[in-house]
Amino acid sequence: MKLDQEGISYAVVDLSKDEAALEHIRALGHLQAPVVETSSTSWSGFQPELITALAE
Repeated sequence: MKLDQEGISYAVVDLSKDEAALEHIRALGHLQAPVVETSSTSWSGFQPELITALAE
């Protein structure tokens, strides 16, 4: 996984089992998974260039 390769710690949340987390993601405007959320931004879909930027 790209996050592992970059040495970035993360938590996996199963949106099919966590209704509050699903609502949170929807409130952010995301309609697809995966979703990456940081303290300053969030995005959905696989975007390796953004993950690499987090590691810098």
